[in-house]
Amino acid sequence: MNTVLKGIDDSNNTSRVGKGEKTRTNKEQCSKDAVAETKCVLDFKSQTRKQILHDQTTAIMHEEIGKTRIEKQKKKKKKKKKKKKVNDIILGLGVQRNNNLHCSISRQQWNNF
Repeated sequence: MNTVLKGIDDSNNTSRVGKGEKTRTNKEQCSKDAVAETKCVLDFKSQTRKQILHDQTTAIMHEEIGKTRIEKQKKKKKKKKKKKKVNDIILGLGVQRNNNLHCSISRQQWNNF
């Protein structure tokens, strides 16, 4: 039966797809490719923009980080220098330091009294 239907291309026996469908799928594929390509270009542009911004700000950021580290180290050193005031009251047998009695003699000597 050699009837030719309208819109069917007989030149290619492997695929029986209408010409309209072929062009539509090709256009869809082209548009998908174009969208993918523009996304790729935009991604590349954004990546290069990010890289440029990174290159410009990295030195400044490192400088700021270095400054904050130095400031923190200075603060730590200042904290270490502060000493607690100690109230020493010398008694006959020991020393009272901040309301706690610290005996200057041993327990054995104490028992010998």
